[in-house]
Amino acid sequence: MNLREKVIKGVLWSATQTWGVRVISFLVMIALARLVAPEAFGLVAYATVFVAFAQIFVDQGFSDAIVQFSKLTREHLDTAFWVSILTGGLLTILSFFASHAVAGLFREPQLVPIIRWLSPIFLLSAMSSVQQAILRRELAFKSLTIRSLTANLVSGVIAVIMAFRGYGVWSLVAKILVTGIVNMVMLWQVSDWRP
Repeated sequence: MNLREKVIKGVLWSATQTWGVRVISFLVMIALARLVAPEAFGLVAYATVFVAFAQIFVDQGFSDAIVQFSKLTREHLDTAFWVSILTGGLLTILSFFASHAVAGLFREPQLVPIIRWLSPIFLLSAMSSVQQAILRRELAFKSLTIRSLTANLVSGVIAVIMAFRGYGVWSLVAKILVTGIVNMVMLWQVSDWRP
């Protein structure tokens, strides 16, 4: 398959991923909106603002460098992986212990356990960033799309079941964590590279 065909297929798979994730997320949110109190969505929104901000520091541009390097070596991949793991691990520990401060910043004490439970997301993200970059570099958008759709579907089903059983805000937290776990596991399955 030549580069032109790879690019066309990549664009199609990328569009499938974007729209598929949106449709799944929309349907899951409709179900969750009927089962979970609005206050729970607000609490998780506060927590995800913090998580999204801190997430910037996990990758530190290594993924983009992996995609763009003309001569990529094993040493580059190993370095990117271990620096990401170190950063993700530190952010996990820091967010766990800084949860009271973050909750105080938002004047919402109920955020403390939510932030603590979401803190592993940094390590999960770090564990999958190099594999994801390798697949992007190889234009393996089919694998990335299947991973993304599967993660969103599995986490959505789990969140809806938990919400139906009355777990409230924890169903939303579980959705975020399960998405990260499934993403990481599937990336490690489809990627040949190991640190």
